Amino acid sequence: MMLKPILLLLFLTLSILTVKADEWAKKPVEEKISILKSEYQQKGTFESLKKYFFILKDSGYIDESLSLISSYNKKHPKDEPSVLFVANNLYWNKKIPQTLSVLKEVVGETDNSDILTLYSNILKDQQRGKTVNKPTSSTQSQNTKKEKKGIEYYKNHYKKTGNLNSAKEIGDYYFLKNRARDGVKYYKKYLAKNPKDSLSRFRYAFGLDELKLYEKSELEYAKVLLENKEIYDLTLYRFANSQMMQNDEEKWENAKDIFTKLKAKLELQAPSKDRDDLLKYTNISLGHIRKPMPKPTMHKDIMLTEGKQKMLAKEGTLKGATIKLRDVLSVKSMLKPPKTKEKDFLDRSVSLNGYMFQDDTIRSSSYGLRVNNVAQIDKGLLSLEAKTSNFKDGNEYTSVGILAHYEYKDITASLGLNLFEHFSDPIVQVLYNKPISTHNLTFGFKYINGAFINHRAKMIDNKIGAFQLSLYDALLLPNLEVAEIFLSLNKFDDKNINLNSWVNYPINKFVRGNFENTLAFSGSYSINTKTSDFYYSPDFYNSGYLQVKPKLYFSNNGFIQGMGGVGYSIKNNDFLYTYGLLAQVPIYESFYLNIDCRHYKSGYSQKGADECQASVSHSW
Repeated sequence: MMLKPILLLLFLTLSILTVKADEWAKKPVEEKISILKSEYQQKGTFESLKKYFFILKDSGYIDESLSLISSYNKKHPKDEPSVLFVANNLYWNKKIPQTLSVLKEVVGETDNSDILTLYSNILKDQQRGKTVNKPTSSTQSQNTKKEKKGIEYYKNHYKKTGNLNSAKEIGDYYFLKNRARDGVKYYKKYLAKNPKDSLSRFRYAFGLDELKLYEKSELEYAKVLLENKEIYDLTLYRFANSQMMQNDEEKWENAKDIFTKLKAKLELQAPSKDRDDLLKYTNISLGHIRKPMPKPTMHKDIMLTEGKQKMLAKEGTLKGATIKLRDVLSVKSMLKPPKTKEKDFLDRSVSLNGYMFQDDTIRSSSYGLRVNNVAQIDKGLLSLEAKTSNFKDGNEYTSVGILAHYEYKDITASLGLNLFEHFSDPIVQVLYNKPISTHNLTFGFKYINGAFINHRAKMIDNKIGAFQLSLYDALLLPNLEVAEIFLSLNKFDDKNINLNSWVNYPINKFVRGNFENTLAFSGSYSINTKTSDFYYSPDFYNSGYLQVKPKLYFSNNGFIQGMGGVGYSIKNNDFLYTYGLLAQVPIYESFYLNIDCRHYKSGYSQKGADECQASVSHSW
């Protein structure tokens, strides 16, 4: 079996990485600082600088960390990634003259929008008399007046031009001033045209909370949970808080469950200012919500409940002063500036992907390389992909595919060719992604050779293409688990019409420490208007399964998950079973290994079927 060597290799890799992760976690902070300092002195690279900088900053050595990056900048004054990194950190620590000094080395030579925007904003602040330095008591009143003039400047500009970036600036201003409610209408306008800015959506929901519009804020937080993993824990807290404040019994109990699980998760994380603050407020909320939900029956009781709501609003929510005005660039900070996709500062990633499927008669495999966000073209992002595929079901064919993907806002269009020995087949694909309430929907259209849809080499031999319409939905459930639903309608050139569907629905989840187990229903079904061998479908692809999925986290981002299930095929009146292994392994910093391998078995197949997909990815 092909799974055995893969599983053995995976277990060995996990064992080694788990030991290394534990050893590092147990080291004292001063020893970690010494190790990363030595690594930086030996390598002198930007990556080693950042690791050393963050360990110093997170350990409270703020002045030393700023001195470190300033020293690095003097050696590399023209290196734009490090210039932006150094300038941002100096700026948020109120070192304005030093920030300008760093930026002036490249301003006039660069066309990078992040650098130019930061530089121009500082100059504008100085021209308007604004200051980012902490005002003394003698200048407090004067600075307040200047800030009011500054925000009026943005409001007038927005009224005259309708510029949505100005609307966002106004919303950000009010948010940073602990007046999020005043920024709600501006964020709402901005998000109508920029729905993927999840950080602004979080701040919009925060303002809705201040207006006590908890049902609306709950929906907005749910969208952020689907889109932004960097502030997931904080958003989860706010989501549960908005449910608790509605005084609905079902939501009250659900919020209690969320707070309990969030507390367990936070206690496993390494201590930090943000983590400690969030854990503190989670415990406060748990102290209130563990009691039965108030059920007012008299006027006095109603008044008491309203008073308790005010107390919770004051004590049980992250009102923001400790996190908002401190450590703005930390990973978990809700103020982390969104990355702009410009030139050398694109959110690039590269992945090496592999896929294999085989049963008694079919063998299909592919592997390829994809580079995301290679360049920005007219406000859209270009990604490139190349892969080779092999099909065997009596005949055997190999192809090389080349694709270009262009993403603009919610739409991704792809064009490419599959190059076979004697001919080429075109690839055309359009995807449209739209989060709606608690749904994250993706609509798709594709034209491709039919073999890439059902693995059949005969499709290549006869050059049978297929048009596919598809719908994928990631649905956020009330318990914050995600159900997946996929539907596709395929029309082949030989006039066969295929309807394919699958679903994965989590039923129950048990969590204790770094272990969890999910009970889920998984099923798929396929219908064809033609019943020839071209469209033979194994019975384990036309069945429903009840699955258990035990999962063990060995680090914040690493886990190993088993999978086992029993099912029933209506098609062949046959009992089935399946088992497999899934894992996400952080190899080094932003390098990840992902594996999903499964085996299916039924009474109608001697060998059953193996399906495995794996990827190694790196982002920067």
